[in-house]
Amino acid sequence: MDMEGNPTISVDQKLELGWLEWGKKLKMSRKKYEALYKSCTYWSSASESPIECMLFDEVKKLGLDPLINITLGDLLLDCKRDIAGRFIHTCAGDRYDQVYLIKDGDRPVPILIVECDGGHHMKEKIIRSDAKKEHNLKLHFPHVLVLRFTGSQIDGNYVIYFILQTFYCDPVFGVGLMLNFIGKF
Repeated sequence: MDMEGNPTISVDQKLELGWLEWGKKLKMSRKKYEALYKSCTYWSSASESPIECMLFDEVKKLGLDPLINITLGDLLLDCKRDIAGRFIHTCAGDRYDQVYLIKDGDRPVPILIVECDGGHHMKEKIIRSDAKKEHNLKLHFPHVLVLRFTGSQIDGNYVIYFILQTFYCDPVFGVGLMLNFIGKF
């Protein structure tokens, strides 16, 4: 009750705004959306599917902090300070589900990209599109590894630990990351 004796209702503003903004985009019922939202400790409204939300939550719990739904143009700008590349390249709009970065001096460097692929990624047209997207990425960041998982694969813990192991054992940046990883456990 408030000061005038009227009943008050507690509202989770982030939940309500998230549902209005992109609940329908996820193609989920309100009840399922709310259950997913409440099950996640960490939440990114940039994720484009429920499985991406769950993956983001799991890797955040283990200390990783990926960028979500980032374009190649944004990576070129942030990591290579290439403002022209953000607009000139036809591939600048390619989007990546999760981008894992480390620091090399004062600049961020992408070392791992994780893609959450639905069933439509098994169609020839999408396979070609994904291959072109990876090719465009390798032109600018040849050392970056791209991992692709289906929703059913992500629903298991082994994918989370595979991502952790891949991130901390990166062959380009070496032992320092592995020692940091060991220190977390």
